[in-house]
Amino acid sequence: MMKTYYSLFVSLFFAIYNLNAQCSDPTPEVFGDFFVCSGQAQPYAVDTIDADHSYEWTLSGGGELTANGGEATVVWGTIPGTYLLTLVETDDICSGVFQANIVIEGDIVLVCNDNLNISLASDCEITITPDIVLESPDYEDDSYSISITDQNGNPVPTTIDHNYVGQTLEVTITHLCSGNSCWGDITIEDKLAPVIDCESGVLTCDEYQDFVPSAEIIVDNCGDAVLEYTLTEQVLMCDPEFSRIITVVFTATDESGNSSSCTSTYSVEKEFIEDIDLPLSYDGLPGNNLPLS
Repeated sequence: MMKTYYSLFVSLFFAIYNLNAQCSDPTPEVFGDFFVCSGQAQPYAVDTIDADHSYEWTLSGGGELTANGGEATVVWGTIPGTYLLTLVETDDICSGVFQANIVIEGDIVLVCNDNLNISLASDCEITITPDIVLESPDYEDDSYSISITDQNGNPVPTTIDHNYVGQTLEVTITHLCSGNSCWGDITIEDKLAPVIDCESGVLTCDEYQDFVPSAEIIVDNCGDAVLEYTLTEQVLMCDPEFSRIITVVFTATDESGNSSSCTSTYSVEKEFIEDIDLPLSYDGLPGNNLPLS
């Protein structure tokens, strides 16, 4: 009797094991707008529809759902709020669930920040988005349109570059569902200073005679920069190795007035008498032609 129970237990164990081994839960991903306007008919669909799978769509409220396999359409109602859309995808053994909160946007009041100073990024560009201009936006950026004009009313792209540094632009934000809008002024600035690479080192006496200070402007995010320097020398009276120290302070200034500095230091080697190659003695007499001493 125990042997029969044991055999039944083993068979059941391996049946469950084999079931789990064969089961790979579907992972449905649904595409469609998750922020919608009242009255909007919005289609939703699974990223990959499998003819051998079944699909069950449900909606917690807020609209009328029509489903056909891995595709569905919701005609959203007029009551703003957040509603749960659920999809259960099932194969022969396993199921996977996708859920998303869908927001029906309401009739909102927009408030735009005004007189904003906007600094360009390290690539000398910035993209103006609704959340930059709006004060406490209710919805994501895709729920709004944005238009920008210069002081002459000419349209300006939403990606701003160095051509607009110093200009004041007018930005208008419109909520797509309600049509409500607001506007504000932004002033474009470049606040990033150039980056300089300075080197230090040791100069021989010969190199010192022809020494010209140099440094490299590695990057300036917007336009050109002017490089200037000041040079000072300190004579060393008692140093056993070096005769002087040269200090060079480089300053790079860009077109917006941003500047940065770095310092190079060079030590000039001393010359010793034993390093001098003396000429041979030519006194007109035969014999010893050793160098003069």
